[in-house]
Amino acid sequence: MTPATARLLQMALQLPPDERLALADELYCILAQPDPAVDAACVQKALDRLSAVDAGEMETYPAEEVLAELERR
Repeated sequence: MTPATARLLQMALQLPPDERLALADELYCILAQPDPAVDAACVQKALDRLSAVDAGEMETYPAEEVLAELERR
């Protein structure tokens, strides 16, 4: 965190709770904006993986196995 950001955070922490919430909401809305370039890259990656699975170039695992492995960890 840069010093300027740290100062902004300290200022924000001094705000009343309702104003902090409003600030956090505004920041979240800015960050939650879709990025068409990222969305396109994600779609392309999914299509590439689907093609690899269809071509037999990528191994798949049943969801039950993956979830069971996560539970073991």
